Amino acid sequence: MGTYDSTLETSKHINRVQMLMMSVIEKLREQLKDHDASKLIEPEKSTFDQMTPKLNNSTYGSEQYKANLNYMKPALEHHYMHNRHHPEHFVDGVGSMTLVDIIEMLCDWKAATERHADGDIMKSIAINQKRFHMSIQLTDILLSTADSLGWLTHKSESNVGIEVIPLTVLPDTRPTLTSNNPDRDIQRNLIEKNSLLQYNQATQPSRSELS
Repeated sequence: MGTYDSTLETSKHINRVQMLMMSVIEKLREQLKDHDASKLIEPEKSTFDQMTPKLNNSTYGSEQYKANLNYMKPALEHHYMHNRHHPEHFVDGVGSMTLVDIIEMLCDWKAATERHADGDIMKSIAINQKRFHMSIQLTDILLSTADSLGWLTHKSESNVGIEVIPLTVLPDTRPTLTSNNPDRDIQRNLIEKNSLLQYNQATQPSRSELS
């Protein structure tokens, strides 16, 4: 009996995975082409024309920010209805989003931070973990993705304005990991076992914009 050569089967598998990954890329292309297109037409455009400068200059989570969102409610409801990269698009939020939706959502958050001098994707992820009831595991995936794309800076790993709150309903069984990347280790220290990140508005909250 001759020695089995797995080259052919492995090559077929590689080709199949590449084809499937291309289908994911095509889906991303579809969504990037249509990203936020509804903001350019009514009933959204006039509201965003009026309120975008105010959102840029308001602190995320502040009373002013909440008042701005309340004023924008009709336009935002339309926006959420037509844009699935927002958790509000779904009845049960993030849990019904696809991986493609989540990638678009993360890119949206990153782009929003770039509109502000104090924009910080690390803090945005922490804020939105609480806002959208995201699990520690998903939060860590978002942080790892942002890190792999070079979006994190030393500024982001600062724990200023972030408070660790014990979590009793969602046990975290991940092993403690230490990498060769000190920046990544700092992130993991901020997302401790059985904890949620909560943005502490009392200590210089970052400013953010709804995108």
